[in-house]
Amino acid sequence: MASLVDYAVSEKQRQAVSAYERHGTLAGAAKEIGISKNTLREHLRKVKARAAVRGWSPEHDMTKSAPEPYVVKGTSTLYDEDGKQKLQWVKTSVEHMLNLYTLSDAHLGMLAWHEDGGADWDVTIAERVILEAFDCLTQCSPNSAHGVFAQLGDGLHSDGMIPVTPAHGHVLDQDSRFHKVVRAAVRIFRAIISKLLAKHETVTVLMAQGNHDPASSVWLQEMFSVLYENNPRVNVIVSPKPYYAIEHGDVMLGFHHGHKTRPAELPEVFLGEFREMYGRTKQTYIHCGHLHSVKVIELNSAIVEQ
Repeated sequence: MASLVDYAVSEKQRQAVSAYERHGTLAGAAKEIGISKNTLREHLRKVKARAAVRGWSPEHDMTKSAPEPYVVKGTSTLYDEDGKQKLQWVKTSVEHMLNLYTLSDAHLGMLAWHEDGGADWDVTIAERVILEAFDCLTQCSPNSAHGVFAQLGDGLHSDGMIPVTPAHGHVLDQDSRFHKVVRAAVRIFRAIISKLLAKHETVTVLMAQGNHDPASSVWLQEMFSVLYENNPRVNVIVSPKPYYAIEHGDVMLGFHHGHKTRPAELPEVFLGEFREMYGRTKQTYIHCGHLHSVKVIELNSAIVEQ
């Protein structure tokens, strides 16, 4: 049987819904997880709205969930003279969706030895693992017209012939020659784009700037832009700035590697960089990487996912 928690999209929402289901009151649930009643109420409102779009709202006698990518357009319910539900017709339609495939901090070219770092890693292993992962992602994700490949920066471990970090000169363990790394990166990213083109009508490609590969992000953007310039199904984002955004319906999707601005400060930066898009849309989700860990920050103006 479905539960409201099934429609939560973040850990905070899941905690809020679970606590409310245990306590049955806003006060009790808010006290348990250490947030205000207003914050808890807002979490519940968002999750209930998402559930209702999918057709699940028991308090309104809606218990027939529609699987993604379908959304419920409306319901018609027939009750008997005692007010009990006899029949219900559920009208659905396919939601205008976008599939976002994020690859963050791939660090292609990094070399590790199991006796030193716990596991072996090199370009060959990275290529196999990444492409197997995208096979799984494209097979398991719902069908949609638009696919986005967001390579969020630090796609390459080093930025040139000398294996050091560009800004501070820290020495890096690199798998052989830079030519080898570049060839693998181009081969891997082209293969990913081909996988997305086989599933989606249009594909947007982002090669974001990272702190390990600021120069490489430039040639990656320009190269893929030229490579697909005669393919109307592919759009490659080219920007000298390290902040990027895509508008999808009433949603603004923002991207930044995370090396220039802290996650909590990103909404203000995106408001300044993309003022018109920010004003047209109702929701903003900003994606970043850099710190090699998972964190979701829910702010008044945006959700930032690291």
